[in-house]
Amino acid sequence: MAGIANDYLIYPIMDLVSNIKTERCANQFEGEPSVDIYRDNPEDEDRVTGVKMTFRSQYMIEVTLKYGTFNPLKLPLDVDPNSSDYDFYLTERLDEVFVSYLEPSGKVIEIYSITLNYDEKGLLQGTTVHYVNI
Repeated sequence: MAGIANDYLIYPIMDLVSNIKTERCANQFEGEPSVDIYRDNPEDEDRVTGVKMTFRSQYMIEVTLKYGTFNPLKLPLDVDPNSSDYDFYLTERLDEVFVSYLEPSGKVIEIYSITLNYDEKGLLQGTTVHYVNI
């Protein structure tokens, strides 16, 4: 059942990334891409862990999803090791998304890290985007 929720999660992320790419080098990333969905978490084979979108030009966008956090400051205030949902926050909640733009050869053009910001109740409040130097 967890895989179904994660499957639906990837589509708005792909839509966001597709909108960003049109602002970039539109010619390289034009048209509808072929999409490969990755499920490479050994502990949860149903979980979507990323996608690769390959465009007609053979340029690619890879999206990698990072779940969970070991940073206690990112946990809701009422969650501690004795809480029933503690494991969810450590392993299940989406924490960060990495977006990599690649040339047809596989050489990385640029990478962005999108951190999901949650409030003290654990509700999503927004995102912070960082350019990753390569």
